[in-house]
Amino acid sequence: MITAILMASGFSKRMNTNKLLLDVKGKPMMEHTMSAILQCHFDEQLLIARDEQVMYLSSQYEFKLVKNENAHRGQSESIRLGVSNAKKGNAYMFFVADQPFLSVNTIMQLIDAHKKNPAHIIVPSYNGNNKSPTIFPASYRNKLLSLKGDIGGRSFIKNHPEEIYTLSINDRLSFVDIDTWKSYRQLQ
Repeated sequence: MITAILMASGFSKRMNTNKLLLDVKGKPMMEHTMSAILQCHFDEQLLIARDEQVMYLSSQYEFKLVKNENAHRGQSESIRLGVSNAKKGNAYMFFVADQPFLSVNTIMQLIDAHKKNPAHIIVPSYNGNNKSPTIFPASYRNKLLSLKGDIGGRSFIKNHPEEIYTLSINDRLSFVDIDTWKSYRQLQ
């Protein structure tokens, strides 16, 4: 069983507006990711958020809302909130909300890789570069809960290569993330 954890607590500092609510093909950017997650039939879906408009979307998409009161502490706070609110014994699939073209097919490939390699961290790779979303096995619960700052799970991936299963996925569009106005305009 896997819990989908959608991390949507960032501050979009480079864009100076909540990028997750920017229009992409007629709806807020993050709704595309939420829709893809729901089509994959996870055991549960959590939305870690701080913004009222983003939190409102949790009820529209059947996500359990976890309010992030300490988003200023960095990405680790979203990870800890997700893990501590997930069903015990589940693996954790961490999503970012600024990948509006993440496909159901890409998500399902990662889930399948997890089923075949349940003790490994599943990391998608495109063109030799690690991407998101990633899946951490339930055995990482305490390690994930101990994270601090804005590093996320990258430290485990970097420091424990023997525990990583890298899945090469040839779908550039799935991994396009929007971090700047330039990338948003290119998207349009």
